[in-house]
Amino acid sequence: MTETLSARQVLERWAGKGASFGDKRNAIVAIRSCAAGGTLNITAERAVQCVDITLYNRTGRPVQTVENWSVPRDWWLGGWSPSPTEVTSWEAGNDVLMLSGTSWRLAGLQFSTEEVESLAPPLEIRSDLEGGPDYRRRLEAEHQEQEARREQAAVELLAGQWIRAADALQLMTKRGDRDSAAGALIRYAGTEVDKRATIRTRATLIQERGGVGGRINSRHDTIAYTYHWNGKILIQEWETGLFEITSDQIAGATFTLHGVQFSADDMAQFGITAGEEGKETMTPPHLAPETKRSRAGRKPAAWWPAFATELAVYIHEIGVPPGSGSDGQGDIIKAVQERMAEAGHESIPDRTSAQSVVQAILDRLRMPNA
Repeated sequence: MTETLSARQVLERWAGKGASFGDKRNAIVAIRSCAAGGTLNITAERAVQCVDITLYNRTGRPVQTVENWSVPRDWWLGGWSPSPTEVTSWEAGNDVLMLSGTSWRLAGLQFSTEEVESLAPPLEIRSDLEGGPDYRRRLEAEHQEQEARREQAAVELLAGQWIRAADALQLMTKRGDRDSAAGALIRYAGTEVDKRATIRTRATLIQERGGVGGRINSRHDTIAYTYHWNGKILIQEWETGLFEITSDQIAGATFTLHGVQFSADDMAQFGITAGEEGKETMTPPHLAPETKRSRAGRKPAAWWPAFATELAVYIHEIGVPPGSGSDGQGDIIKAVQERMAEAGHESIPDRTSAQSVVQAILDRLRMPNA
């Protein structure tokens, strides 16, 4: 007969006798994780299934009872960090598993002595789980590693060619009115494509006010990321490159960007370049040496032919919506999506996928000579 241990005995082995609540909680998280991973099998002397669980009746109505039940491993997935009451209940050999509107109340938890001893002490391996003593340390290490990668990418990017905000706006204005051009540049700076901004930006100084804990933070000569540009524009002084944005991604935060510049390489992808001796030119993408591409190009998305057809019909029937910048963009996307659905197309783009296409068309149609 296989030797077994009770839940209290396992906790004493993994967390130690007289362990603090934090250590016991960490041990329970580790036990559940091992059970979910299939390295530790847990048996309940009795398991009661309950249904009709509501906010006012958390016990529910029992519908069946199973004796000496081996709990399936996938039922332990998504283990949570237990409360003090749950730790006390676990020591008594009880646990509750919530599964899609039903619950299983387990009593008399039993563990294989051989499996427990082969895994002990798991806290050295699993102490970085939520509730463990090394959890915060692991998060900080991951954050530092992410920041280091971001800083390295920024250093490489900062070595590239940059255009002053005023010059970038003047180049973009050749494709439409000044307001539409300004809106397009800000939108491209705040839109991600392949995990980076469509047109990357940098600043001599970025100041952050508010946000988490009302912090005040300043960074010099750094890359501006998309979240810096997403929000309400309070100030936009293109000649000096001064922008102030109330963020809609970081609650309560306001960013002030000084000396903003736009990536020349990224703007060249749109066929916008500055010629020799500062002479401004607009070079088609297929002729710009810095944007040389494969003749085959990118394969269009499956939804593109139908979307382009419905979009053209919509513009022909309804016309170009009034306004500038992104005015009317959302209405067009929604209308075209509905037309595609009514026509029975299976592949329909979401708003994010269609946004840049529709905006580019709006910018072009709103040009004075369009």
